[in-house]
Amino acid sequence: MPSSTIRIKKGDILDSPEQLKPVKFAFVERNSQPGVHLRFVFCTIVSLTIFILASCAHPQKGELLPKPISNALYDVRPALLGDTEPYPDSLSQLVTFHYDTRTEALPFVISLSSDEILMSAIASWGSPLFVLRYDGHDITFLQAPIVDIALKPEYILGDFFLTYWPTNSLANALKPLGFTIADNGLTRQVWQDGLLVMTIQYQHNSRWRSAVELVHHQLNYQLNIQPLSESDEHGQ
Repeated sequence: MPSSTIRIKKGDILDSPEQLKPVKFAFVERNSQPGVHLRFVFCTIVSLTIFILASCAHPQKGELLPKPISNALYDVRPALLGDTEPYPDSLSQLVTFHYDTRTEALPFVISLSSDEILMSAIASWGSPLFVLRYDGHDITFLQAPIVDIALKPEYILGDFFLTYWPTNSLANALKPLGFTIADNGLTRQVWQDGLLVMTIQYQHNSRWRSAVELVHHQLNYQLNIQPLSESDEHGQ
């Protein structure tokens, strides 16, 4: 299966918080190149400086290159949550991003169902910096004009899936790309060719309620996720 990447078409962005206009995305096929692999970057909770560092840096040889959800995690869909432990209808989180000497944090609001995932990062003045919707097939992404670079929604979903989705679903999606995943309950690790790519630590076994620490060992960033609230759960 040929690999794909996402490119942004010309389109409108948010003129105001009340005026949401979709930014369109198209999938473009391209051949994978030797020495470069899957790259997950979670770039939703940082300042514009960190956005540029995490989202726009040119990958070096041996780094993990981006692959969209449709290719890398195509089978990791919202409906698969129905086969796992109960999950919340919605939750809010404070996510802190550490990269180099920089630390930034923003609140996050997430809505979950068997049909779709909705995400938004909220600015300090209460307006959304972006809104992301994923229905298991297509990504819709709305971006505020203050964020003047192209954010990559497939990276946002990548770290979210790797943190919360069932191990079996992730393993099936990542295996064709040469990745393995190990999970002992409080620690989840992603490996490639004997090299540790990512470590995710959970404070306790109820992961939706747990504080989380995610470390990407190859890209040298860390996420600390602190749950703030959640709604009633599915599956009870």
